[in-house]
Amino acid sequence: MKLNQRSSYQPHPKNFDETFAEVAQRVRPSAYMTPAVAPQAIKQMLQMPLEKITDFWIVDIDNQSVGTIGATVVNENEGYLGFFEVDTHSDKAEEIASALISTATEWLKKKQIKVIFGPINYNTWFPYRLNTTTGPYKTYSWEPINPPEYVEYFKKSGMEVEQRYETTGVKNCEGMAARYKKAHDLVLAQGFTLKSAGEIETPLLLKQLHRLTNIEFAQNFRFEQIPLTIFEAIYGPQVEKMATPYSTVILAPNDDLAGLVIAFEDKGDLVVKTLVVGAAYQGMKLGAALLYHVCQTGVDNQLDLFISALMQGDNKSNSFAAGMKTVFTHEYCLYKRGCAE
Repeated sequence: MKLNQRSSYQPHPKNFDETFAEVAQRVRPSAYMTPAVAPQAIKQMLQMPLEKITDFWIVDIDNQSVGTIGATVVNENEGYLGFFEVDTHSDKAEEIASALISTATEWLKKKQIKVIFGPINYNTWFPYRLNTTTGPYKTYSWEPINPPEYVEYFKKSGMEVEQRYETTGVKNCEGMAARYKKAHDLVLAQGFTLKSAGEIETPLLLKQLHRLTNIEFAQNFRFEQIPLTIFEAIYGPQVEKMATPYSTVILAPNDDLAGLVIAFEDKGDLVVKTLVVGAAYQGMKLGAALLYHVCQTGVDNQLDLFISALMQGDNKSNSFAAGMKTVFTHEYCLYKRGCAE
């Protein structure tokens, strides 16, 4: 077994990024493939101009790359493990996983890191968390999907659950729309207007969304601000998804962006992935107004299942569908360990 390293302090080994980026696609069973682990997506992440100290490793066995990991220094005390992939079909899978996690952990310890979180690719704007849902379940391309063995590898390395997240699917869109119609009508009567996110020019939409999320997501677990250029690189390609009848902005009477919901149809279900309301407008039922619009549009398009996606366990948005019939819940975890001297 050989570990090849890409150091932050040395020239990158030839073809390292290409080899690293292709590992996930080669080692993952097809059921666990998502756009986030496609070679082009991983290579783009590797080459992001982030001001972070991050090293990467590839494990080779018999000249075949069978695993990857990355380690990021967040600040003087904290670090992240991410970009974790292992060929679970290998008879040395546990050994590969152990070698990767221990190597990256020791590297962080040498940087005087005291606490490690993972999996997180750089920060929480990029892919992070492990899917811990058990049993057969319907998967979606926007959620973390991973072989269940990855969860066991992290646990065996000494990492423990630090934060839980969930995606919940409920019946019914019509009931959700009825619940929030009164709030919607009240908000419009106060001079607010709803507009499709697709009607706003892309550069302006990204700039406004960047400003709003950097402020309003500041209390989210492990959140950190990112510059507009990085935000545009991450979300620019996704703007086309906002040109659906579901993703909607709400404008104040002075045309200020007061709130926004990113929603779309996936596999015949209505997905709400992000809902954010500016601090100056909270408590004015703008979130409810946005949900009414999204759900009523879903009803108009004959959708019935409403999905609250990737919510932090204590996120107040989890209460939006309270009382509705739960069809499924997907669970995800972020892990943590201390670094003993």
